[in-house]
Amino acid sequence: MRTLIERELGAKLSKSWLGRLLGHFGLSAQRPVYWSYRQDPRKVGAYLALAFLAVAADVRKRGAEVYFADNAFVRSDTHRGTTWGKIGERDHAGVTPG
Repeated sequence: MRTLIERELGAKLSKSWLGRLLGHFGLSAQRPVYWSYRQDPRKVGAYLALAFLAVAADVRKRGAEVYFADNAFVRSDTHRGTTWGKIGERDHAGVTPG
């Protein structure tokens, strides 16, 4: 944005000033929500329901307890970029499920 404004209008803006200016227009820096473009929400829901039911039945049968932990330290849906969008609304990259 800064480069475009400088090129088109000849005005040099700092990052903080540009952020403030966009905020006055009702925009904020946001990370878009990502979904796989090939993801079928019905298939995901059906799989999760069946997988959960199978695990729950096995746990009940064994009298066990289940704990969930993630030791990868990196989210599988991580991304680095941000975009600008209306304050209070999230942009969705890819296909919105459902």
